[in-house]
Amino acid sequence: MGTSSSQNICGADSFQDVYERNQTETYLPSNFYPYHINHLQNSEYHPRTYRQLETEYDDYNQITREQLQRSRSPVPLRKEGHQFAYQTYSLNSNISSSSNKKQTTENNLDKTMNYNYTATTKEPLSPLNTNSMKHTYTSPFQYQSNSKLQQVMTQKQNVNDTEEMKEQQRQFAERVKRLSEIINFAPVLRLTVIASANLKKDLYLTINAQGLLNGLRNEKDGYVFFGCKKKAKKISKDTKQALVINDFIIPPTDPVQAKQQRGRHFQIKYDIKNNFYSIVDLGVGFGVFKKATIPHILRNQDLINFGLTLCTIKFITRENPNKSFSQKYFQNKEEIILKAQFYGGYSNGEVYELDPKEYQEVTLGRSEKCSLCFKDKLISKVQCLIQFNPNIGWILKDGDGSLPSTNGTWIYLQKEEQIVDGMIIKANQTMFQASIH
Repeated sequence: MGTSSSQNICGADSFQDVYERNQTETYLPSNFYPYHINHLQNSEYHPRTYRQLETEYDDYNQITREQLQRSRSPVPLRKEGHQFAYQTYSLNSNISSSSNKKQTTENNLDKTMNYNYTATTKEPLSPLNTNSMKHTYTSPFQYQSNSKLQQVMTQKQNVNDTEEMKEQQRQFAERVKRLSEIINFAPVLRLTVIASANLKKDLYLTINAQGLLNGLRNEKDGYVFFGCKKKAKKISKDTKQALVINDFIIPPTDPVQAKQQRGRHFQIKYDIKNNFYSIVDLGVGFGVFKKATIPHILRNQDLINFGLTLCTIKFITRENPNKSFSQKYFQNKEEIILKAQFYGGYSNGEVYELDPKEYQEVTLGRSEKCSLCFKDKLISKVQCLIQFNPNIGWILKDGDGSLPSTNGTWIYLQKEEQIVDGMIIKANQTMFQASIH
């Protein structure tokens, strides 16, 4: 169902017919349809945008928040992957006042209108019932008839928010209690600084199931947050003290950058169920990366760093070159084409597509003998290898296969990943090595 034809959107009536007929009707203001006719011809939304749906005998208190939200929001007519119903309406010109109908109980000023409609749905949406074709529609433009309903729904929203907050507090209290019970049995993680622009070498952090020992937050909730600032930015000038949001500070070399990158950069969490520590980037700051010390099975949207260069990985097919897929999607791994795009350094903007039928191994490095050569003094002659395995797919290996690279090949931790003994991570010009006891 497309938006190019107005007849498809409004059923048997065209936009112009609907507009001309409603110039004399009172159930909508005269400026409603001209705007939406113009709007609909250039969009994917239905003219039902601001109309409040009610069945004739529905009480205000029975209308759920979800129904209210649907009735006041645009209804998509065409959207890829949309799970809700698509609807088209044919408005009948026999619109009459519902004075002989039951008046709404909450507000005597409500003036509702009845009209016939035809609904075509893939999946009927409550409260619409396709078996009964007559319903009462209330226009919020007249007398502000939905004000009482909005008040009731606001009260329900506050109750739901309060209940949700209580549930979160209950879960948090249970987690803290459980962590205090297993603290003596859980493994201990130690992070040692092995290189840094601003932190002393060999400085180490001790993290147990409750969090960082002597951490700045001191919450004992099993989370450790890292950033370049201790506190969040003050909400207003009236706020006496900003909230402490980080447990450990990695100071940047540039104080201006510290203000710009205020927030939580990455976190380490103790997983009670699986009894291990995990790490993930939180999308703020300079990013947290792990060193590729063992072969890494490449994933769609992986971000690789070496020297001054960043490389994004995508997996495409010959049939769908503009759509990326996960390697797990393919039973036949030889269908996977690796698309690598480079940013920064001397190869900014370059894109390479590696077809397994043509390439089984690709070398990247400073040497001209490499398949992909980068004029970067910070990388090794052979920085890393990208190999194809017919059973696994594309794999990344640091170094030339026998010796590792000098400065390492790094993988961005965009998804939560288990911390293993010996893992090396870097963030904000600082490298840590993990050891688990």
